[in-house]
Amino acid sequence: MNLAELIEEFKEASGRIDLDDATIIKHINRGSRLLDRRSKREKIESRAHAALQPGVFVLTTDPDLRTVKSVWAATSSTRWQIGEISLLEMRDFYKESPHNVAPGMVDYYAQTSVTLGPGGPVDGANPSAEFWPQWSADLMFNNSSGHRGMLVYPVPSEITVIEVIGNYYTPALKDEIGYRKNWWSVNHGQLLVQAALITLDANYRNTNGAKELYAFIDEELREIFYDDIEDGLYQSTAMGGSEYGIYRRY
Repeated sequence: MNLAELIEEFKEASGRIDLDDATIIKHINRGSRLLDRRSKREKIESRAHAALQPGVFVLTTDPDLRTVKSVWAATSSTRWQIGEISLLEMRDFYKESPHNVAPGMVDYYAQTSVTLGPGGPVDGANPSAEFWPQWSADLMFNNSSGHRGMLVYPVPSEITVIEVIGNYYTPALKDEIGYRKNWWSVNHGQLLVQAALITLDANYRNTNGAKELYAFIDEELREIFYDDIEDGLYQSTAMGGSEYGIYRRY
């Protein structure tokens, strides 16, 4: 289904023909995220890129990122995988001002997510431009005052593209060319409508209706996962892992 078809299906299933398209699209996108979270199949694996200028060691990750699988760095001449360390280990690397750290090829990254508290630096401050004595460089300074992000070490000596490979939420739908379909709408449009109805029920505290829909959706998601197994997308094993076995992409 495309977005227009989803909107009509939602109106018919909910009986809420009074809702405008913008409100319905919000519920559809919330339903898409709900399916991503409850699905046992492999999430949407994708990659995002961010270019770090020389001397900049902080980047904000894509808000749709769920889990990180690997991180790579690239310059104009080469590409390599960088290792993950803890934020405490990163602090040890940056005991002194980053300006005193010898620049070079990025070796490590550390994930961080810290919200800026009252009285902190103003929005738009660049933590790479000034070293805060309290080592607050793990704060993501921008208009939202706090984002999930990464720190890298050492400070890059040249423009370095950081590639984050991981599981992402399914892209949101919107009434623009190229954004009127996503994986759920194309492959399981009716299921997406049902998930959107759950978010509508939640708005009106219809918990009983939501519970019935959850049971229906979970059963459908189980069948989708079993189809994936039959289709050879995954390889299950009795050794370790969860009850669903170990995922393997061919």
